[in-house]
Amino acid sequence: MAKIGYTKCPHCNNSEATVSESTGHTITLRCHRCDLTAFAKAGSKLARDIRAKMTPLEEDEPAPISTPKNTPHKGVTETAKEPPPTKQVNSVFNLGAL
Repeated sequence: MAKIGYTKCPHCNNSEATVSESTGHTITLRCHRCDLTAFAKAGSKLARDIRAKMTPLEEDEPAPISTPKNTPHKGVTETAKEPPPTKQVNSVFNLGAL
């Protein structure tokens, strides 16, 4: 469940109740003071009322999109570096240069 905001508790009216949303879009309202727990299915009148009264959480600003450091900028071409050739190990299965 992801927290999506806070609202006043409809039962005790003094404390803030946490509003969460499940993966099935069911809204849960929980008060830590009076232990009220209310569930509202997605699209129901209660869910719309809770969303209208709640204060949404402040989300962090998205990070700016930037180019990765390893990729060259436009117009700059680099030659691909090939790994150095590895020595072939002679074994029973590979007779090598006999």
